[in-house]
Amino acid sequence: SPDGHLEALVFTNENCGFWPFVTYCRSGSTPHSRSNATNMEYDIVYGPVSIWPQQLVIKDCDQVSFHTVTALKIVPALSVAATGNPYF
Repeated sequence: SPDGHLEALVFTNENCGFWPFVTYCRSGSTPHSRSNATNMEYDIVYGPVSIWPQQLVIKDCDQVSFHTVTALKIVPALSVAATGNPYF
């Protein structure tokens, strides 16, 4: 937003409307947007990490996703300290 205020969609657990949201997003639909007249994506969305398509979450794990340029601008430049093997 122009004033630097970010709008977030937050799921504190999987029992607060989380699964309909995940199903909507994973179905390939258009990005979920705010309910106001601007119809823009939320700046930031965060909540549990799911094991889609099963309705399971990973205990004590959260994910954060940045959906707008405004949201990305708040993240400082990152450097990679180490890389892991994706195949374990």
